[in-house]
Amino acid sequence: MEKQNFEETIYGDPSRQEEKLPENPTPSEKVKLASKHKERGTRFLVQGKLEEALVELDRAFVFVFSPRDEWELLYSNEDREVINRFKVPCHLNRGLCKWKLGKLEDALWDFDETLRLDPTNIKALYRRGSIYLQLVERELQKEEEKELWDPEKAEKLLSQAKHDLRRAYGLLPGDSSIIASLHAAKVQEQKLSTAIREYRLQQRKIFSFAFKKLEEKNSKEEATEEELPKLERISLDTF
Repeated sequence: MEKQNFEETIYGDPSRQEEKLPENPTPSEKVKLASKHKERGTRFLVQGKLEEALVELDRAFVFVFSPRDEWELLYSNEDREVINRFKVPCHLNRGLCKWKLGKLEDALWDFDETLRLDPTNIKALYRRGSIYLQLVERELQKEEEKELWDPEKAEKLLSQAKHDLRRAYGLLPGDSSIIASLHAAKVQEQKLSTAIREYRLQQRKIFSFAFKKLEEKNSKEEATEEELPKLERISLDTF
């Protein structure tokens, strides 16, 4: 039964085939039809049906899509505001779906868009900051497993995480989830600082060893040149 419902969600429930936009729809008409998919997507998200939720939320965006010329030339500021207000919770929920599915980079894009439309959105700041922390943890795991990792990338991600979480805390001080994430950021900062010190120490050892080997090679070449016998000068005037 679950499989059948999911396939209907992907390919279209026959009862939903009449859901088509009228010719030259107004922003309000677009939002009205898109809202049905947003509500279904939200319901699937609450039920933990993440793939189904993604499909419905993607459909919601399809209904409110407008070509650039139409958006810039035909829509008033009020029209654009109607569409953008609708997009904010859609981006939030779609980003949450992707986050729960482990699609961290894709989720970041949705939270970026949320904050572009609503720069003080606390949920987007908290979720984006939390994803940055997960990406820092990925780099630290690579370091622990002696794999190639990027300390500069990890430092940048941690800085972005702290920036978002501090902004979220400033907008909603006392929130337990935000406080917990800020504490996690401090712990990661300590771990990252230790890992970077160890990384730089190892780099110095590697460069020191390589430099020593180069010096030894140069010394051997100089010694070899000194040991070469001097060739007897040959006159070109005699046979």
